[in-house]
Amino acid sequence: MLLLVVVGILLARGLPVFVAERFTDTGSELRSTSEKIELALYSAAGLPIIVAVTTIATGSGLLEDATASLLVAGGAFTVLLFPLWAAAIKRAFRRQGASADQQPSQKEQIAALKARKTAQVRLTTGMLPVVPPAQEAKSTAPKDGSPGAAQQPPAG
Repeated sequence: MLLLVVVGILLARGLPVFVAERFTDTGSELRSTSEKIELALYSAAGLPIIVAVTTIATGSGLLEDATASLLVAGGAFTVLLFPLWAAAIKRAFRRQGASADQQPSQKEQIAALKARKTAQVRLTTGMLPVVPPAQEAKSTAPKDGSPGAAQQPPAG
């Protein structure tokens, strides 16, 4: 019975959002169907409104406590499940999009080649200083203050 409540909430709250996004211009700028499904799932999760309505309905005697509990439990499941499903859809479609766009464009390849050449030129001409790691700097520091004297490790 709880599954029917969750499906009912999805159909009553999520389906209208999906249909509106799919067939009308809502100004949301969502392009792919997966983004529209994600929006519908996020929109369908709705515990606060369910709690408010069931509280008023049970207080008025229009709804039994058992039915109200079932509806609230279904709303709680939507808050847990629908965002997880939306995130899973986003990851799945992002992976598919990333594998389709795996190859960089020719413009990106040229830019990367130019950046690599620039880095090589700067490194060779000394424009980019190379700083030795901290430990090497200590061992090669002059002991007596003269620029060429190297420090020897303590005998021990």
